[in-house]
Amino acid sequence: MAGLSFFISIFLRLQEEIFIKGWDQVMEERDLLFPSLPIFIVVCAAVFLSSDLYKGIWRFASLNDMTAIFKTTTIAVFIFTFLMFAITRLETIPRSLPFINWFVLIILLGGPRFIYRVFKDHQFKYVFSKDDQRLVPILLVGMGNKSELFIRELNRSSAPNYKIIGIIGKSKSNIGQKIHNVEVIDQISNLNNLLEKLKSENECPQRIVMATENLDTDGTQDLFNIAEKFGVTLSRIPSRMSLKSGISEMDEIESVPIEDLLGRTQTILNRKNIKSMIDGKRVLITGAGGSIGSELVHQICELNPSKLILADISENLLYEITQYLIEKKAKIKHKSYILDIR
Repeated sequence: MAGLSFFISIFLRLQEEIFIKGWDQVMEERDLLFPSLPIFIVVCAAVFLSSDLYKGIWRFASLNDMTAIFKTTTIAVFIFTFLMFAITRLETIPRSLPFINWFVLIILLGGPRFIYRVFKDHQFKYVFSKDDQRLVPILLVGMGNKSELFIRELNRSSAPNYKIIGIIGKSKSNIGQKIHNVEVIDQISNLNNLLEKLKSENECPQRIVMATENLDTDGTQDLFNIAEKFGVTLSRIPSRMSLKSGISEMDEIESVPIEDLLGRTQTILNRKNIKSMIDGKRVLITGAGGSIGSELVHQICELNPSKLILADISENLLYEITQYLIEKKAKIKHKSYILDIR
């Protein structure tokens, strides 16, 4: 890269003269390549090797790597300029050439790393891919570190499960701001009206995902009530990063525990008595796709019912809980009905 940047810098500095006289004649008249080029290559090699610049993994290139490139390039160009001044008093090269070379070398070293990182992280996958029908549309509540990490992991995933419709901020002043190109489209206090609008446009999300720790029990309960009203599942991002085989799962979401909605200490149930009521019996669960209903399905499956009858007004939510039974509880007989119990 050092040699290439040197040639590019010469061309940028002397391009008019090169176009008129030709490259060979200009090089011969000005004697630009010796000893300038060998000295520059040796200096860059020594500085880059001593700074471990090439040991960085391109897949994880970051601002720290760009800072390292900036520092090492500056040192290399400074040493080169000092040596050339000591040897030739800079009479064989234009005085502006070291500065141009510094700029070009930074671009040549940092540009490929940046481009590789962007493509490796699939930043353009949504631009080129039109088939996002399989993705679950979600609304993200919160603008903190969790939201940023969730969106970043989703962008990096080669097979994402979710499509973020937008972010719900805390106040009106947040509307229009963006996190990794995902826009804040409304505030929490106006969530009900937003869902009404999205529903009328046939763009209602399937999940509302909590990505904030600042909601108290009442705030969580309000979100739950709104989600239930529109047949949407209320979920949250895990409280900490979980690792399986070294792979981050921060792009996954989980259901909101019922105890988070209670506002009181959880009551310990007598599972023995409950099992005697469920064991071998047919059980009807209304609202089976919602947060509470789906949790009931999970719990009742462990109590050996003879058959589960699932009812919900939301086709999407009913489909999700039915798929859970098919994939995870294949031995449990079940029947699903889309209906309004009112």
